[in-house]
Amino acid sequence: MKKFILLLTLLTLNFLGAQEPSWSFEESNYQFSMTIISRLNVDGRMLNSPNDKVAAFVNGEVRAVSSPSYVESLNDYFTYLTVFSNEQGDTITFKIYDSTTDAVINTDTSLDFVVNKHIGTLFQSLSIADPLLNDEANILEFTFAGVPLNDLVIDGNNYTLYIPNVTNKELLVPVFEISEGANMFINQEKQISASSVIDFTNPVVYQVLSQDQSDLSTYTLEVEYGFSDFDGNAFLDNEIYISEFLSPNGDGVNDSWLIININYHPTSEIRVYSRSGKLVYNTLGYRNDWKGTHKGQTLPEGNYFYQIDLEGDKSIENQGWIYISQ
Repeated sequence: MKKFILLLTLLTLNFLGAQEPSWSFEESNYQFSMTIISRLNVDGRMLNSPNDKVAAFVNGEVRAVSSPSYVESLNDYFTYLTVFSNEQGDTITFKIYDSTTDAVINTDTSLDFVVNKHIGTLFQSLSIADPLLNDEANILEFTFAGVPLNDLVIDGNNYTLYIPNVTNKELLVPVFEISEGANMFINQEKQISASSVIDFTNPVVYQVLSQDQSDLSTYTLEVEYGFSDFDGNAFLDNEIYISEFLSPNGDGVNDSWLIININYHPTSEIRVYSRSGKLVYNTLGYRNDWKGTHKGQTLPEGNYFYQIDLEGDKSIENQGWIYISQ
C-alpha cells in the first residue's frame, strides 16, 4: 500500500511539473502597446506547437503572451505579440516555453519598448531563440555550374562575373555559398544552390537573409563576357570547357557548338543523342564546327544528350546536356 501511495505521489508530481507556465497580465493596467511578429527557436529547432509559448517581460512582469500560428501561404509558423507598457524605452526580455521538453527557457533576445511601433514581417520576423542564431548575411562564394570564371570583380555588394563567351547568359545555373543558416532570395522567392536556371542577360538582384533574420543584405550580380573574340585556341589551361548552348541562327553568336581545348584531343569521339535516345551526331576529332544539324536538317529546339570520349578509347570522360535554340 505504501509503494502504491508513493508511486501515485510521484505520478502526481510529474503531472503537475508538466503544466505550462501560468503567464498572464491585465492589459487595462497599461497605457501603450507595440506589436511584434516573431519565430521561436530552441537549440536549432523551430517551435510550431500550439502548446509552445513565448512571453515578453518588463522588469520581471509579464507584458505579452502568444503561441505559434500557422501561415499556410508560407508553410511556416509565427507568433504575434502585443506588448504593453507605461514607459517609453522599457527593456523587453523574452522567455520561451517548449512544450516538447516541458522547459522554460530564458533567451538573450531583448528590445526597447517603443510606443505604437511594429517589429517584424512574415518575410523578416524577429528571432526569439536560445542560443542566438547567426546574424551574418554574406555571399561567401558565387559561381555557375559547368562554367569557368575568367574573373570576378567585387565592389561592395556589386559583383561582376566574367565568363567565356561560349556560354549563354540566359541559361546559367548559380552555385553559391552563403553565411551559415542564411537564405538567398530573388523577389522573396527562395533560391537553392545549383538547382535552377537564371537569366543573367541583365543584372540580377539577390537578397540574403541572416539565420536570425536581423540582417537582409542586397547584392547585385552582373555577368559579362571575358573574351569578345574566341579564336578556338586554348585559354585558361588545358581543361575541357563545354558550351551547354547552341543557337544556329546565323547571328555569329553560338552558331556552332564550342568545346574549348578539344584541339588537345585529336582522336576524340563526340556523340549527341535526342531525348528519345536517337543518335543525331557522331564525329571523330571534333573541330568546333557542328551547327546542330542531322542529315542536313537543323534539329528541333530542345535538350540533347552528349557523350565525349576524349582519347577515342571507348571511355566516356564527359557527358551532359546541350540546349539547341533556334
